[in-house]
Amino acid sequence: MKSKKNSKIMVFVNRKENADIVVKALQQDADIRKEGNVATIHGDLSQDARESVLAKFRGGSVRTLVATDIAARGLDIRGVTHIVQYDMARDVDNYVHRIGRTGRAGESGSAVTFLNSSNKHLAS
Repeated sequence: MKSKKNSKIMVFVNRKENADIVVKALQQDADIRKEGNVATIHGDLSQDARESVLAKFRGGSVRTLVATDIAARGLDIRGVTHIVQYDMARDVDNYVHRIGRTGRAGESGSAVTFLNSSNKHLAS
């Protein structure tokens, strides 16, 4: 998941347990560690902790944010360059809200969704 300098990546998962797993895996990658910090945001975090993580992501000290759908709506985060759906969204509405975090206000962005045999039915 190498990225261009100054990229901001959001990785969406369906469960907070998956968020923690993905963060730990990303933190093991030397290239990602060099490019910037990785953080998570999900419903188990206090409001203060969520706001702190979002401020770091907006400011660029966190470059990869692993999130549940708590971050799919109602957040205006400029400069998100990539959306990765590690877990496929449960429905079209959530899919649209997730990918809508990038390519805002005339900026370009990319979205990638991982499918496997247990969730490929969601893509149809």
